[in-house]
Amino acid sequence: MKALRSIKGSRAIIGLAAVAALALIGFAFPTAPGHAQEPSLSAPGSESGGLGSKIAFTRISQQGTCGTQDTNEGEIWLMNGDGTEQTRLTHNSTFDLGAVWSPDGQTVAFYGFDTTNPNVGPHIFLIPAAGGDQTPLTNMGADMRARFPSWSAATGKIAFDNGGPNFGDIFVINPDGTGLQQLTDSTADRNIRPDWSPNGQKIAFQSGLGNNAEIYVMNADGSDVTQLTDNSSMDAAPAWSPNGQKIAFQSSRDGNTEIYVMNADGTDQTRLTNYPGRDQDPDWSPNGQTIAFERDIEPISCQLLQVFTMNADGTDPTPLTGLPSENGHPGWGRGHLVEP
Repeated sequence: MKALRSIKGSRAIIGLAAVAALALIGFAFPTAPGHAQEPSLSAPGSESGGLGSKIAFTRISQQGTCGTQDTNEGEIWLMNGDGTEQTRLTHNSTFDLGAVWSPDGQTVAFYGFDTTNPNVGPHIFLIPAAGGDQTPLTNMGADMRARFPSWSAATGKIAFDNGGPNFGDIFVINPDGTGLQQLTDSTADRNIRPDWSPNGQKIAFQSGLGNNAEIYVMNADGSDVTQLTDNSSMDAAPAWSPNGQKIAFQSSRDGNTEIYVMNADGTDQTRLTNYPGRDQDPDWSPNGQTIAFERDIEPISCQLLQVFTMNADGTDPTPLTGLPSENGHPGWGRGHLVEP
């Protein structure tokens, strides 16, 4: 198992912008330990996931059957859990992805980067789910990076990575920009893609370079790192189930990128999808009965991704988005009612 060192003190590796405006918004974050361990309840007639079920995702405009790009700018969109009422959320010049929801369902965090300037790293932004101005959470300096936010429903903290092609570490921060902590200190292992457990006590993440990444978990302070997967292929993008008992992830262990699920201790690793194209980036519905993911649509040679859902056992894969746009990286709100 790779050695990862926990660092509990704040580190100034990633600079932070002052986000005083956030304090005026008055976010309410549940802080009771174990708050999110209870599965969200489904309201009668709610669609595909439970009360207030909403999915944030990235949309890229395309043209033609094989999706010739007419823009390199991705934007964050929102839709209901059944794919209806698709609404654009961000309007900017950056490529936006990795969207996740605040615990109260009123805010979306995502990261964006400038595709025309590779020297400027990606950064995390917050935007009201009802629309409005986006606010930078992390510093816009050229040598700083922040990606793949994960927002804890139990503690209100945001975990993220500063990963690049061959490096990365996991950090946590408060949504007002304070309290930065670096949890791992082993950039050669490329520790990326953090995801909070529902009770806020653990973080799952992937660690490793190239096609030899594995899934690990650690305590919320970076201690007690435990390896869950162990094979010669890539295991990536872990996602905790709402009840904390399962972790979904993607793996190429069977020769193609597919969605798998395992117990939270790494046992009973089970393949859910069996498709000749890519199935990746899983995320659970609020009630834990459904998984959203992205899949290559036909013809697979075009490598055009769309958002799908399937039952938690892998049955009934159903597309929620389609051409002429490419759509991917779904992030499911955890059952919080978002007012129209």
